[in-house]
Amino acid sequence: MWIIPLIISLFLGKAFAGIVDQGLIKGNGTTTDVTSRQLLVNPEKTLCPGREHENATKWPANIRVHYTPDEFFSAANESAGTKNSGFLVDILNSLEGATGSNFTITSRPDLAYGRPNDNGTWDGTLIGALINGEADLVGPGLTITSYGDKVVDYSVPILPYKLFLVYNLKYGLDNMTHYITLDDENFIYFNSSKNSTLQAIYRRMKAAGNASFVSSNAEGIAKVLHGNFAYIESEPFVRHAMNVHGMTLATEEVGKYFSFAFAVQKGWPFLQQLNTELLKLSEDGTLSKLIDKYNLANPVVVILR
Repeated sequence: MWIIPLIISLFLGKAFAGIVDQGLIKGNGTTTDVTSRQLLVNPEKTLCPGREHENATKWPANIRVHYTPDEFFSAANESAGTKNSGFLVDILNSLEGATGSNFTITSRPDLAYGRPNDNGTWDGTLIGALINGEADLVGPGLTITSYGDKVVDYSVPILPYKLFLVYNLKYGLDNMTHYITLDDENFIYFNSSKNSTLQAIYRRMKAAGNASFVSSNAEGIAKVLHGNFAYIESEPFVRHAMNVHGMTLATEEVGKYFSFAFAVQKGWPFLQQLNTELLKLSEDGTLSKLIDKYNLANPVVVILR
């Protein structure tokens, strides 16, 4: 399985020092919604609040997991026959069996993935929930980034992916195209890129402000289907969109070699144990089977018209 050597190589590489962003699910499949509120956090507050003296040789009885609902990782997959089934649920079930810990998940549809404010705070984000001590773990929908590594720690990579634009064949890509995304990380990636085309897209998105962001993948693809929009998203969603609307949409690759992972509080004493268990899931084939089960690894067929 190609995923195993990639994960191990990333784990051993220096670039594997940090990793970032999205939530998880409890072994019994229950979730709790939390009303929207801002998390004004201090990025210097890096030691796990309230857990400074935990014994790192033994897993805690309960691990608090926050996630933002996502149809590919952490949302209910009704087609699977169980309300709360999915890639994340299966990973957490495996971790519960190996560690004896109870992974209690909280759904946070009110939170973005993670974009720092100009003043350095991370209000309204999953990363903010970690820094503020509200969660121990958020996960695998987060992308490992250098800016996130300054305030949280990452697990070993869970899933590599590429980044794509999805746009309407009727309109194509032109100077009138509106670029939109769900993930704050994509916006930041375009800003840091040395590619002149991606820099130009970033400037247009920044000028548009909040209009450059959507609240869900469904909203993003709806805008593309009905107007001159280009939606920026990762492979799993793009693959699904092309399967459903392939005759209407076209795609263009805009970035590669990203990885999804779990994020934890800075200094979380159980990170090494978490990494060990995740590597075991890779080595025994469990992770590859789950990736295949949820069709997360097949490459996107790029269509340019």
